[in-house]
Amino acid sequence: MKEAMMHLANIDEERDRRSALLLRTLPLSLIPTILCIAIALFIRMRLTPIDSDAIANPARLEINLLSVLAVVIILACSQVMLVRLGRPTVSATIFIGAWTLVTTILTIENGISSFWPAMMLLPICAAGILLDGLASTFLALLASFLVVCFAGMELHGAPLHSMIYPPMPDRMRPIFAASFWVAIFWVIAGLTGMLARGFRHALAQSREKAEELRRLSSELEERVAAQTAELARRAERAEVLYEVSRALATTLDLAKTLDLIARRAAKLLRFDMALILMVDEEELQLSIIGSYNAPTQLGTIIDIKRSDMIAVCHSQPFVIPIKETAALILPMHSPDGSQGYLALIAADGSAERSPDDLALAEGLADQAVIAITNAQLITQLRENATLEERTRLAREIHDTIAQELTGIVVQLSAAKGIYESEPAKAGPHLELARKMAREALAEARRSVWNLRTPTLERATLAEALAALASQSSGEATRITFEQRGQPWSIPYSAESALLRVAQESLANVAKHAQASAAQITLDYRDDGLSLCISDDGVGIDTLRHRARPVPSISGGFGIIGMRERLEALGGRLDVTSQQGTQVRAWLPRQARPSLIEPMLQPAAPALQLAFSDHV
Repeated sequence: MKEAMMHLANIDEERDRRSALLLRTLPLSLIPTILCIAIALFIRMRLTPIDSDAIANPARLEINLLSVLAVVIILACSQVMLVRLGRPTVSATIFIGAWTLVTTILTIENGISSFWPAMMLLPICAAGILLDGLASTFLALLASFLVVCFAGMELHGAPLHSMIYPPMPDRMRPIFAASFWVAIFWVIAGLTGMLARGFRHALAQSREKAEELRRLSSELEERVAAQTAELARRAERAEVLYEVSRALATTLDLAKTLDLIARRAAKLLRFDMALILMVDEEELQLSIIGSYNAPTQLGTIIDIKRSDMIAVCHSQPFVIPIKETAALILPMHSPDGSQGYLALIAADGSAERSPDDLALAEGLADQAVIAITNAQLITQLRENATLEERTRLAREIHDTIAQELTGIVVQLSAAKGIYESEPAKAGPHLELARKMAREALAEARRSVWNLRTPTLERATLAEALAALASQSSGEATRITFEQRGQPWSIPYSAESALLRVAQESLANVAKHAQASAAQITLDYRDDGLSLCISDDGVGIDTLRHRARPVPSISGGFGIIGMRERLEALGGRLDVTSQQGTQVRAWLPRQARPSLIEPMLQPAAPALQLAFSDHV
């Protein structure tokens, strides 16, 4: 559509150009015609002797020159009307054709040796100016052909006579010829002048277009350079954000991450120094928790005035004690309500930056907030992990070691009560206390060994369960393991929970079930994972374990603790007791991650070390 509109505009422009040229050419072309007719009339009426026979015979007058003049004027007016009607090409064609026809007739009548063939110069020039070069070439070929033909006719004795004029006296011919050639000269001069003006106009237009093209090319190069620079800046910014995001995802070192943010922000935004500050409203201090190129005399704590602290808390301007600098201060608001700032400092005294730079600085400030929040969450995770492990240890100790120690106390008290009266009867009580002490020691060692479940660090869950079955199997109870289904990957927290369920269940089998055989079945299904521990023992009171009683000196935490572990992962624990006991643990395939999942991953030694420090 756009190309069609441009084509129509070009057509209109060309039509207007030809119309203007034709309107300027018509007066020039009429000069020789009108001049020739006027001189002929003057010679005929004033200078040529009037022949009485010619007057008496109207046929000799032939054509009235005034009629010729009227025809010429009418033809010129029609040409102008065609131009005004928007038909310049048709008008120019008629004009050039009529002129060529009249010139050809005059050449035939007056001979090739006369000056009439020179009249063909005008239509040839007019065709080139008004139409195109092909029309001018065609007329030149036609004129050449006619001249050659007329010359051949004269050589073969063709008679020459005049149909318009009576014989002109010889003394009048120079006057007529001079007027004719003067007219031709001025017409040619006018046409060439028009052609020269057209050339100059075309040259000026071409120069303007060349200058416009040069300007557009320069603007295009500038735009390409600007866009290339902008793409490079965006790529650099994306690289910075990626580097910071990667640091947030791969490291727990808060100071290192904040220093990285400060360094990248200062370099990317063209600042000389960067500080990440946290506000301590009570101590009237700003703590530097991350920095780049900070002066050593600044320290890590900046004491500020109370008025400045009020300004800080209300996000108003305040002064950092660094002389001859300008700073860009961006607020940081943590989810816990604490407040901080990213301060970008320029030594040249100019901190003004573009909106894109400000947006990037705000993004880096948000990344700093995320880093601080992650550090707080990691600290909370460690505390929760420590608390969870302490709770688990309390459950296990209360359920096993505490009961054993209580039994030891009871046996020793009984032995003390009968030792003075019947020393011999105190022996069995002491022996039983010694046996219970050994069991308590073994249970304590087992609890310590279970703190980190090292078996899962070097084996799969199935291999760990098979090893547990082999280690727990003895003369009194034979324990076997069976795996069903195609194994698929499960979270470490789920593996650890299932292994703890198996350990606790086998411990209950050994202490309470009086079973001769037990079976561990691990079943991988499409919708989840099932672990079943069954025995052929005496069974247990399942009703007591379905509720959640408050722990007491006589109450156990074993089954309750296992149920809580699985429910925290989105699973469940079912205990049935008919002919023996069956403990069935179920976890969905997309189990919820445990709160301490990051702390228990074997592939994260930094987290493991932090966990060990708190245990």
